[in-house]
Amino acid sequence: MRLSDLYPEGYEVFKDDIKPSDIEQGGIGDCYFLCTLSAIAEFPYRIKNRFKVMNKECGIFCVTLFINGLETPILLDDYVPVKDGHHWGLRNRDEEVWGTILEKAWAKANGSYARIIGGLTNFAQEHVLGCPATYERHQELQ
Repeated sequence: MRLSDLYPEGYEVFKDDIKPSDIEQGGIGDCYFLCTLSAIAEFPYRIKNRFKVMNKECGIFCVTLFINGLETPILLDDYVPVKDGHHWGLRNRDEEVWGTILEKAWAKANGSYARIIGGLTNFAQEHVLGCPATYERHQELQ
């Protein structure tokens, strides 16, 4: 279903300030990616820098992720997965869809929504920020 059909009253890519609380997990199971977006949202320019083209009237977006260390453009339409008439992925707050678009880009970069179920935040961070990240278990740090 198109974003314009999900939000008949209209939507914005960025409505107000970008905040970590703008996104809420949906049914996909990619909480590691959503945690990454939430953490990065503390620095809104890092989210905005991922967006290169936003034409919501035509339903076309271009965002970049870092694939193999290279900033790679990912062209997207505005169709999102729907279950029972509701968006199946992350839930946006205040008709703001920057998180949905980045989640779709993540799914496209990985081959499908099914392939982004489960993962580690450091893997997502490297692809969103373009710099190395590590994963440490708290039990091992003692």
